[in-house]
Amino acid sequence: MDSPTLDIEFVPRLSGQALEDFERIFEGSFPPDERASTATMVDSIARGTRLLLTGHRGGRQVALAVFLPLTGAARGIHFLEYLALDSSERASGIGSTLLPMCLQVLRTDERGRLGIVAEVEPPEAVGDPEDTDTRARRIGFDRRRNGAVLVEHAPRYLVPSLSGEGDLLHFHLMWLAADGPGQLTGALLRACVEAILTQSYELHPHAPLTTANLARLTASQL
Repeated sequence: MDSPTLDIEFVPRLSGQALEDFERIFEGSFPPDERASTATMVDSIARGTRLLLTGHRGGRQVALAVFLPLTGAARGIHFLEYLALDSSERASGIGSTLLPMCLQVLRTDERGRLGIVAEVEPPEAVGDPEDTDTRARRIGFDRRRNGAVLVEHAPRYLVPSLSGEGDLLHFHLMWLAADGPGQLTGALLRACVEAILTQSYELHPHAPLTTANLARLTASQL
């Protein structure tokens, strides 16, 4: 069976129908503790701080991906902050094609030579056995279909809730290489985690959560 066809394009700023589509898909796909404000996203996309790629099929927007280009020693790597599908498309199979297509576009644009790093929910983070199994199968599916790999040396990667309430959130990191190493390790992994925490979550480089995450990375690689 052929994969559903998507047209991927950069969107430098949002207005009109494009803005309505973004709001619908973005706000309908993530809980408040994992979602920045829509206004923040729209403003940062317009300023070029973040990159927005949208997926269209049959002239209709059905997907979006928001990337944060990392800086410093992690320059050339894109942090995938959000990848979402329209609610009517979540069982269509286009999700398995979206990330590799975004990587191809980023490479063509010469902005993602090393690859993409993303957060994924660990299966063990939930108590519902059915949800745990679903998450485990989703991670396995991403690894088989997208060529992504779990980052082996970031087992206790913790980030703050974006709602400003509740406990810290535990994620695994996944890595999809373009022109770079097949596994994210060592100094490059450390640079990516520090850049994600300071750029995306706006933590101070010496904040306790930043230093604790970096210390765990060091310990895991001894």
